[in-house]
Amino acid sequence: MPPASIDPADSPHFSLPKHPPFQRFWCTRILSSLSFQMLAVAMGWHVYALTHSAFALGLVGLAQFLPMFLLTLVVGHVADRYDRRRIAAVCQSLESVAALLFAIGTFGGWISAPVIYVLAA
Repeated sequence: MPPASIDPADSPHFSLPKHPPFQRFWCTRILSSLSFQMLAVAMGWHVYALTHSAFALGLVGLAQFLPMFLLTLVVGHVADRYDRRRIAAVCQSLESVAALLFAIGTFGGWISAPVIYVLAA
């Protein structure tokens, strides 16, 4: 007698994507990552357009990396002690404010490379 066939869709590995909270989390995470990458490229592109300097472009990357490097231990402690949803909401809000200031400064014509470095951090 042959073994009963098992439908892969019934596997517990495929049950998670069917849950609406997971779908919302996954879509939010993808959109957040996409927007962060777009903002990083736009900031670098704008700094290079303003300065025509590869060094200035590298400083944008440094400004984006340095806070992650310096705050890793502190943020790990905060993530363990406080509500992660609130932390994520605060971080997303700060990133949105930086993107909005970058857009306003770009369209207003007053943004400079040092301002972009601060916004990138």
